[in-house]
Amino acid sequence: MGFFSDLLGIEKPKGQRTRADMEDKLFVLTDERRGSTRKASESEKQILRDVFNIIEEVPESKKMLDDLAKMGYKFYFQKETGIVDAECHPKEKFIMINPTKYKNVSNIAIDVVHEMTHAMQAKEYADMGNEFSSLNLADQMKVHRAKEAGACLEQSKFAVQILDKHPESAKYVQNDLTMSTYKSELEKSGDKTKPPRHASNRGIPKKTPSKRLTTICRSNCAFRILTKPAIKTRFSLSRFLRKKSSKVPFILRN
Repeated sequence: MGFFSDLLGIEKPKGQRTRADMEDKLFVLTDERRGSTRKASESEKQILRDVFNIIEEVPESKKMLDDLAKMGYKFYFQKETGIVDAECHPKEKFIMINPTKYKNVSNIAIDVVHEMTHAMQAKEYADMGNEFSSLNLADQMKVHRAKEAGACLEQSKFAVQILDKHPESAKYVQNDLTMSTYKSELEKSGDKTKPPRHASNRGIPKKTPSKRLTTICRSNCAFRILTKPAIKTRFSLSRFLRKKSSKVPFILRN
């Protein structure tokens, strides 16, 4: 709440969380196997504040951040030896970041936007568990790759929009196939406000239980085909199976 809200005695709705709550509740995972955590230091909290400040420079990503707070999400930092760069756990409602894997906070912000998109996808499609589980493994992969393409698309849009103000991320964008492809396509079109579009039905499951599942796949199909090698690498069959079988430390499940 702001100064005038405090002055007038207006309280935020009970239970509604804000960005400040996510910053204050930041914890550091110190032992991944045991799920041991500690409270974040002020310097670690400042990293998260700086990341959020960059995210809020783009209206669409700011709205996602606000929604994330309202949904009750938490953030965790991982210790230096961790293997995670950034990862979203929708069921447990937290995003894990390993700041030591990044050269600057703007690069972290770019990846956090990707993970926030997965959180929004999980909320939007939360009621589709039975429909999804009825698909065979190949079609489940197609849906997951469509979601991954959607997250890469939002990440790329955000990255391009902050580059002028944060040129330190230029190399990070250049070295990522999905983001660099998106950027080059925009430059070809001459209109940086419109994402590239390529009509195609490839990658859509042949038989889906509902039109809604088909829509999920089709909505991100163009970008997925455009960046096919990267999407296949980022969401390979081995990674898909690993995510299905992975376990979250007990302490992080609440």
